[in-house]
Amino acid sequence: MTFVTGSRVIWGAELSLLSLAQNFPEPPDLITSNPALATAWLSSVQRPATLLSARAGRLTRNAGFFWPIMRAAKTADVIVVFDFYLLPTVLLLKPFLRARSTRVVVDVHDAQNRNHRRRVYFEMMRVCDLAIAVSDFVLRQLPHGPAARRRIYRPVTLASRGETSPASSRDAPDGAPRVGLVGQISPDKNLEAALRAIAQAGAPAQVVMRGGTTEGNRGYHAEIVNLARELFGDDFSDEGRVPQNAAMKGLDILVLTNDNEPFGRVAAEAQLAGVLAVGPDAGGIGEILTDGETGFTYRVDERGSLADAIRRAIRECSSGTGVVERARQNALDLFDPARQSREYFDALQRA
Repeated sequence: MTFVTGSRVIWGAELSLLSLAQNFPEPPDLITSNPALATAWLSSVQRPATLLSARAGRLTRNAGFFWPIMRAAKTADVIVVFDFYLLPTVLLLKPFLRARSTRVVVDVHDAQNRNHRRRVYFEMMRVCDLAIAVSDFVLRQLPHGPAARRRIYRPVTLASRGETSPASSRDAPDGAPRVGLVGQISPDKNLEAALRAIAQAGAPAQVVMRGGTTEGNRGYHAEIVNLARELFGDDFSDEGRVPQNAAMKGLDILVLTNDNEPFGRVAAEAQLAGVLAVGPDAGGIGEILTDGETGFTYRVDERGSLADAIRRAIRECSSGTGVVERARQNALDLFDPARQSREYFDALQRA
């Protein structure tokens, strides 16, 4: 089997891809235009990837994948499209792939509601033999048409898996909780709402932002930093993008404010690391967090609900009613790498 992706950076979806490939009983092949992903693939899977030249624009990027996918189909029984923006190429190649009995599976780890430009790509999924959604939230958005549609949660790992987040407020002299905003810094993450709600919670807190951005979102990044410094002064720090195993280091609470999140991998990472997660009761995050049991959720359409959820998380930091322990077990149960990779692999075999 061969995975194909034109992703330019390594975000959560690509980390899941690497984890899947590591745990497959047979190592798959990869066609990518991302040098960093190709390097990580060789290191993790012990198999060289086919690295294509990066091209600007979706049309030219699709053209660059045409011949490599055709060549891969000569030996691969399954082509897994891990980047639905490459579906136009698959659509053109479908007669050839069908003639060779090569099945096409699309991995769907993005949402299409609120982004009408993605609708045409979701419609193209009808030509695929199987669509694998990253969550029930995404599954409900898939068009009818593929021979099968499945929801398979992706494996989630941390280098410090199962360990309590080190150097948290429990070790700090003033005991002020460290509240984190972790992940890609972009407008759809709604980080301004998170910052204002932390301030409205009314409790002393240190706010830490960790994550990268794209060239087009640098202005938004600057706006968020300015707002955070206005609200928290020296109690705010922007640490930039950090290694995955350091994303949760020293945090007590993680606040997530994207109610359209396809999966919510960072919420699962927080659970594994012993960090209390606060997030919306919607989207993929709403499938990971159960309010008061495995985290704290807020009602998206209720003013003040997010600030209240943050207050409850802060109280949990000092009272310790077992949310951290239940959350860690929840993540271990739902996102176990060996089990989830086996389920994914079996689904590809039966596609």
